[in-house]
Amino acid sequence: MIPRALSKLSIFLSRIPFMVQLKSLLVAVKHKLLAVPIVALLLAKTKLLVFAALAAAFVATAVIGGYYIITKNPITNLPGIRALAKGIAPQYLTSFLGPNKPVGIALSADGSRLYVAQTAGDRTTLIYDNLFNPLGELTPPNTTEASRLPLYVAVDKEGVVYVTDRLRNVVDVYEPDGSYRMALSIGLDSIGAISPLAVGMGHDDDLIITEGGGENRMFKVDKFTGEILSMWGTYLTSGTPGGDMQFPNGMAEDKKGRYYCADGNGGRITQWEGNGEFKLAFALGEKEGSVGLPRGLALDDLGRLHIVDAATHNVVVYDINGEEPKYLYTFGEFGIDNGQFNYPSGVAIDNRKGLVYVADTFSHQVQVWAY
Repeated sequence: MIPRALSKLSIFLSRIPFMVQLKSLLVAVKHKLLAVPIVALLLAKTKLLVFAALAAAFVATAVIGGYYIITKNPITNLPGIRALAKGIAPQYLTSFLGPNKPVGIALSADGSRLYVAQTAGDRTTLIYDNLFNPLGELTPPNTTEASRLPLYVAVDKEGVVYVTDRLRNVVDVYEPDGSYRMALSIGLDSIGAISPLAVGMGHDDDLIITEGGGENRMFKVDKFTGEILSMWGTYLTSGTPGGDMQFPNGMAEDKKGRYYCADGNGGRITQWEGNGEFKLAFALGEKEGSVGLPRGLALDDLGRLHIVDAATHNVVVYDINGEEPKYLYTFGEFGIDNGQFNYPSGVAIDNRKGLVYVADTFSHQVQVWAY
């Protein structure tokens, strides 16, 4: 059977000019003249290839293990590898329970502390280490559970913590050791004190505040005095949004000095120039990558903007490096199982470890996803 098949193959190949030279080899195999040497050669090459593959796998494992042992970071944190993996969504890693209806979430600059604002129960801001062990809580003095409502939290480069209080219309400021510094009141001459909603840090370490009560704007604020340095947007009163917003939530600033704001009830993300000029809106409508009720925003060091959508119970990610944002992917879905969200709100990113923390509000937990 085999010699006959080889003969037919030899005849076929003889009709192809560039394959003529193989005919003699097939004839030789047919008569078993070279069968044993060829088989031995193939086996030897196969063993060599297997050995080379195992050696390469061993070296790769050693490199990955050594890098992790030395830096405590995954291999995907290497610049080249991270850039190649830019379009790959993170995978669910773990969750930890404890916060009661968490909304805001933030990391210290060195990644050693995680702060979570809980809006039910004790209504305090919980502190965890990077292994999710509870370390304490932040509570404004002379307040009760009924009189305070922490929503969003931010941490500056010095480790100072800022927590917005929706009921008291202030930003509570805490020292890195957890002691209370002051209640920062932010006001406009036209309306008096505003009611801060979300809080974040700009690249210059100034506070960025959103207000969803009457002004529906985003403000840059001096973190020591509460003085408003810049403002973006107005209240959406017509069917042509432009730079108007309804109940703006999370915000972020990119490396080019452009600002992003989650236009909560407007169902979109707005982009602004540093001078306050409205540039564009995206993630709106019915197309892929659109959002329904955007809440928290977080930008990683690869220029991926993470948008928490409380309406669709997931996180939508855009690449904002270009002139216009580009949709990348969405992760998560509605549910109460691992990797599913139940009205999520805040998001924070640890660029050192490639971790994404999401406040899964109605499941009373924080989920951790890994790039």
